[in-house]
Amino acid sequence: MQQDAMSALDRHALVTALWLSFALIAICLFSYGFDSGGAWATAGGFAGGPTNAETFILIANTGATPGSARVTVVFESGPRIAHTFSLPAQSRTSVPVSPLTPLTAGQRFSVLVESLGASPAPLVVERAMYDSPAGVTWAAGTAMVATPLTP
Repeated sequence: MQQDAMSALDRHALVTALWLSFALIAICLFSYGFDSGGAWATAGGFAGGPTNAETFILIANTGATPGSARVTVVFESGPRIAHTFSLPAQSRTSVPVSPLTPLTAGQRFSVLVESLGASPAPLVVERAMYDSPAGVTWAAGTAMVATPLTP
């Protein structure tokens, strides 16, 4: 019982450390003139496999009005799957990639996120990946800011 509680505490500490690391990176980027944009890309996504990996696309709408974004999953083998998501004003939306399509199982992919509409919402996009080997939920993970494609 005590070991289970410690494992949960360790996982919580890991996730907290990842998010604190992202916050520090974001503060540094914004301090040097980095700003939100309308299109973002990230590579290195993966789902399934022996560690039961999951990739999340995290979309922040930094604007004062609601918006929408198209999330396109681009597989190494060629297919593309696109979904559109509503984004409330000044919000953060987490999109788990594997429920979008069964094609993600055991596949590597990249993701393109585009703000839509006549007045596209300003976005900031991250990619987070977690591994759950041997049934230990989110035993390991990474997080990164996506690459902005428009100034």
